Amino acid sequence: MDPNAPLLDPYRVTDDTWVIPQLFTAGPDALIAVNSMIIAGAEPTIVDTGGALNRERWLQAAWSIVDPADVRWIFLSHDDHDHVGNLMQVLDACPQATLVTNFWGVERLRTDYNLP
Repeated sequence: MDPNAPLLDPYRVTDDTWVIPQLFTAGPDALIAVNSMIIAGAEPTIVDTGGALNRERWLQAAWSIVDPADVRWIFLSHDDHDHVGNLMQVLDACPQATLVTNFWGVERLRTDYNLP
């Protein structure tokens, strides 16, 4: 966990949509925001999986919003590390989910991960 980053709780932005905010230190006087979302509707969707540095906090926040067994979609907006840092843990926890991203994202991710 980034010991210098403040803890932020997930917050609701609409009836079924939550933001999971993560802050990371980016120098002595700067923080960068890395946000992901959970859409907890009829087919729960995780949008980006956050950064690995705060993995346990991210997973705890995500599973406080949605049961991993109910997740149907994992959507990656792009394959930067701050968006895919917990991808394998999320895929392992969500057996009913389908991963959705673009062709180039899949091809780059396949250099590091054994994707389903």
